Amino acid sequence: MALISDDKLEILDLSSRYNRALDNRLVDVWLDTWVAEGVLETPFGVFRGQEQLQNFMNSLLDTARGKRHWTANYLIEGFRDSATMSCDLMIIQTQDHPGIFATGVYVDTLVKTNGVWKFNERKLAFDSMLWQAVKHIA
Repeated sequence: MALISDDKLEILDLSSRYNRALDNRLVDVWLDTWVAEGVLETPFGVFRGQEQLQNFMNSLLDTARGKRHWTANYLIEGFRDSATMSCDLMIIQTQDHPGIFATGVYVDTLVKTNGVWKFNERKLAFDSMLWQAVKHIA
């Protein structure tokens, strides 16, 4: 059975919780958006499982300060308890010199576990990044 509207809304909410947790540096909330064996692939490396994801998130705490992650243009498809999603990413610098910090695209696979949608795999590709000294951002 194809995804129903409620599933798509829950997936959009998942994406918002991911972004807000990152922006507010809420490591536990961010980790809760992932399945236990989740994989995040970024230009800075591949992070597998809760321990590596947590280490990656902890490494972002200073870099994420003063940033807002904004995702849009969602395409969500799926069947029963699995889905794919792609969306555009814009990272906005909100402090010091406000402006667009980076843009990119997420391509995701998601699973519904115990009635809750979570990221199984997330791939991030940047289009641009204005501050070249940055070592980590997602």
